[in-house]
Amino acid sequence: MTKTNQLSTSTPMFDRSAYIHIPFCEHICYYCDFNKVFLEGQPVDEYIQSLLKEIQLTQALYPEQEMKTIYIGGGTPTSLSAKQLDVLLKGVREQLTFDDRNEFTVEANPGDLTQEKLQVMKNYGVNRLSSIDLIYALPGQTLESFRDTLTRALALDLPHYSLYSLILENKTMFMNWVRQGRLQLPEEEIEAQMFDETIEAMEKKGRHQYEVSNFALTGKESQHNLAYWNNDHYYGFGAGASGYLGQTRYKNHGPIQHYLKPLRENQLPIVETEELTRLNQIEEELFLGLRKKVGISKQKFQQKFQEPIEAIYGEVIQRLIKEELLIEEADILRLTKKGLFVGNNVFEAFLLSEKE
Repeated sequence: MTKTNQLSTSTPMFDRSAYIHIPFCEHICYYCDFNKVFLEGQPVDEYIQSLLKEIQLTQALYPEQEMKTIYIGGGTPTSLSAKQLDVLLKGVREQLTFDDRNEFTVEANPGDLTQEKLQVMKNYGVNRLSSIDLIYALPGQTLESFRDTLTRALALDLPHYSLYSLILENKTMFMNWVRQGRLQLPEEEIEAQMFDETIEAMEKKGRHQYEVSNFALTGKESQHNLAYWNNDHYYGFGAGASGYLGQTRYKNHGPIQHYLKPLRENQLPIVETEELTRLNQIEEELFLGLRKKVGISKQKFQQKFQEPIEAIYGEVIQRLIKEELLIEEADILRLTKKGLFVGNNVFEAFLLSEKE
């Protein structure tokens, strides 16, 4: 694979979505390692204009095509004022071709929402607000306290829930406190029970597990996230955003001033690109696709890569089946319940390039 800091000027045609990053937050969570900054004192208006310029410059490299989904995340997009949100959404709709019947999501913090902001989003065709994220295996969290959190979350009767175990990231307050011995994480057995009880509780409430960490009513699955897990292509706009176009994955500068500087000179803010080999693409197809509860279609894999999956991963597949981590059902390969919990171990088994 090769790495540069420029997008290819070729113009491949493929389905694509758009992710748009708003890095501003009203407060910084102790566990968060996402690209974000405290809102006060930041050049928010310039950032919005620069982001719209990035969309324009990127679109010039590719033929105009309708977006399958648009997702505005962060950070906290709803930390923007109603006026700023209006400028952003107006520019997005003017520059990205989009059918209002498709999914247009904005991540929202209920504490930031106002009637005016909701009306702005409705005016520009936003038809989905990102639902609740449940984080488990928190420092000091007991099984009883998590059960209470789960009960309260389900009582909200939301169409979609995401569930993530806490991952301690460097440069976060939680990581510092754990290293200092001030916080203690739950034992692995308790973490596994939290995961099991969530699956059971979600199913009882009609929210099916359609991906390792996501539950939804039928028809309310996140189409944007499914684009990632289906290994589809997408633009990444904004500071620290990543995209995938053709055979190229790319990443933007993260620090806001580093992001703004090239755009002031009408240059894309890309810090790095990576050209994927065929093997890289096959690996990603597997470890992304297996996150879905429905698994991977062997027929679709062969159509995409012109080779049966067994010819590449035959021994790996059989070993994972014997270890009761993978199930083979006619055309489908999918994770078992045990495999869902130790998904990363399964995904690593398909990383052939690291074994070369």
